[in-house]
Amino acid sequence: MMVRLDPIRWAELPHATYPELLRGEIRRELRKAKERSQRIGDPQAVGLLSRALTAADGIADLMRDASSVRVVADYNPDIAIEFLPGGRFSLNNVDITAAHQWVSKVDVWADAIESAWRYI
Repeated sequence: MMVRLDPIRWAELPHATYPELLRGEIRRELRKAKERSQRIGDPQAVGLLSRALTAADGIADLMRDASSVRVVADYNPDIAIEFLPGGRFSLNNVDITAAHQWVSKVDVWADAIESAWRYI
């Protein structure tokens, strides 16, 4: 069965399942489309699908890391916030500067997946 990038379906899923879905069904469909594009000799599609595969891993990894930081913040008040120069801070070795970049990274990765998805 083909996976769909259906925002309504995704909105109903618990966020914890997103990394698993990205690494499982989404990657499987992207990989099949990439192999098909390689067989028919479509280098543009192969490139888009390669970027989308990397993007799926990137989003899944970022969500895993963000979730672990959130768990620390919510359930482990004994882990101290480390205050850094320049008004920055870090929690559980994740600098707030890195966290600020998460949204822009996901935007780029999501665009890569959506662009490649038309080959599915």
